[in-house]
Amino acid sequence: MTVKSPGIVLDKRLGFDKHVDDVCKTCYWHIRAFRHVRDSLPDEVAKAVAHSIVDSLLDYCNALYAVMSEVNLLKLQRVQNALARVTTRKRKCEHITRTLTELYRLSIKQSITFRLASITLKTLHTCQPGYLHNLLHFYAPARNLRSSSQGLLLVSRTRTVLAGRGFRHSAVSAWNDLPAHIRNVSTNSSFKHNLKTFVFTAALTN
Repeated sequence: MTVKSPGIVLDKRLGFDKHVDDVCKTCYWHIRAFRHVRDSLPDEVAKAVAHSIVDSLLDYCNALYAVMSEVNLLKLQRVQNALARVTTRKRKCEHITRTLTELYRLSIKQSITFRLASITLKTLHTCQPGYLHNLLHFYAPARNLRSSSQGLLLVSRTRTVLAGRGFRHSAVSAWNDLPAHIRNVSTNSSFKHNLKTFVFTAALTN
């Protein structure tokens, strides 16, 4: 049993299997059509078309994918890789990480982390929306430890796998995995710039 709300197909286990299959099917259809006209488009126009038609589908509500299975993440990553190769006219044997960097695009996993961390920062600074802000609490140890000034969030315990897929757990994990100098940035624009630079650097060094 599934339900669509809004534009996301949800199942009772929040596995997103049906949703990912639908997204991949739609994206591949657009990529095949895009391939037929790619040689007629200037590079900058091709990048804009690829982003508006396919990348937007991959990025839509992607914070929900935080705890999605590796199988489904790989399906989405294959779509992004295919789009990147068509856009840059690269062959399959060429390294995809460099191709994505050339397009200044984050991988699927990196995009999820970026979106979750950005939502978390906005929620912490504006206290809105309230239903998300109520789920986040800064870590405050009983003693004065070094971690007290690191801007870490309190990790809540979960008893079930389904509960671990909620914002309370996924947002805290994404936030606490960031370096302290990024967590402590005060403005949203600086945070996003530093976060994207950090993610790209990490991808290139792996």
